[in-house]
Amino acid sequence: MTVILPHAVLPHASAATLLPSERHPAARPARPARPVPPAPLSPALSKLLARLPVQDDGEALRQSLFHSGTHFNPDLLTSEAERRARLEGVHAALDRAESLVFLDTESTGGRNGRLIEVALVETDVEQNVTGGLHFRCNPHRRSLAGARRVHGIQDCELEHCPEFAARADELLEAVRGKTVVIHDRTMDLLWLNRELQAARPGAPRFEDRCTVVDSFVLARAIPSERRRNGLDALLEWYGLGARGGHHDAYGDAALLSRVFFELWWDLDEWLYGE
Repeated sequence: MTVILPHAVLPHASAATLLPSERHPAARPARPARPVPPAPLSPALSKLLARLPVQDDGEALRQSLFHSGTHFNPDLLTSEAERRARLEGVHAALDRAESLVFLDTESTGGRNGRLIEVALVETDVEQNVTGGLHFRCNPHRRSLAGARRVHGIQDCELEHCPEFAARADELLEAVRGKTVVIHDRTMDLLWLNRELQAARPGAPRFEDRCTVVDSFVLARAIPSERRRNGLDALLEWYGLGARGGHHDAYGDAALLSRVFFELWWDLDEWLYGE
């Protein structure tokens, strides 16, 4: 199951668990006034809305936008009531999670790219790192110049790395049944599923093995004056520093874990804050 609007998330955790910003109050920008939330829905209606598909589940529209190279915005909801119901669903799902796995990848570039690096950082709900996985793989092709400028991995560095297929089972076991957070999942899932099909023809999709939460969609869905929701923009917004130089998969997954707990707190505050 893929949680597109993080759709069942956050636990009712203590301040020590979810409020990194309170431990560093000076680093956090002043919050804009939060819009007055709509009247709460009845439990029955909220439960019904949480099960309904959002527009992202419209296959024809998704395929059309996919082939045109557009990143579809799956948080286009029809009403504030539906937005709230979706976000309550995300909050509930996170609340059930015993741990979170943050994933990032690097590739040779483009929609037809091959994976060259995969990283997982697993934490408990108190932000303690409890596990992880990091490997590079040989794509048997050269990286595009634009992609190489981003990740800084030279083709010669991958010549003696194993193929993705050699690490596929280890990756799948690391995420099986867990909540996996990806920032703007579109390309990561495209690359992952292509590699998995090549390694294990007919195997289930990556997102069918775990619950995928798209933190980019979550950031857009939570009402805010913020206009940009890329990882760099969120790091700046929350006063968490900035990425420098090249973007390696493990470093980005670790930074995503810091950003996500801030988003989780914002979600909790918007839904249930005074």
